[in-house]
Amino acid sequence: KCYFIERNFEKAIYYFKKALELNPMDPNVYIDFAAGYERLNSLEKAGLVLMDGIKLIPKSYELNLAMAELMQMVDQLQVENELLKLYISWLEERARCA
Repeated sequence: KCYFIERNFEKAIYYFKKALELNPMDPNVYIDFAAGYERLNSLEKAGLVLMDGIKLIPKSYELNLAMAELMQMVDQLQVENELLKLYISWLEERARCA
């Protein structure tokens, strides 16, 4: 977790992967591993890590909550992206009319 705190997410991901090899039944390692990918804006990879954990530990409240939060983040980003597209279209239309 030290690399995570230092914002060296690539190195943190490397060590979280090693931690999973030692203890694949620890939901917190999957959550921290996924959080590293989130910080690198690799939401798909974060989701895959969480799904791997849920496959092994399906009744883990923490893993399922982390997946729900990730899905909410993805939904929010998609909404923001659509709003941005609408705004850009509006600006382009205004520029043509000016």
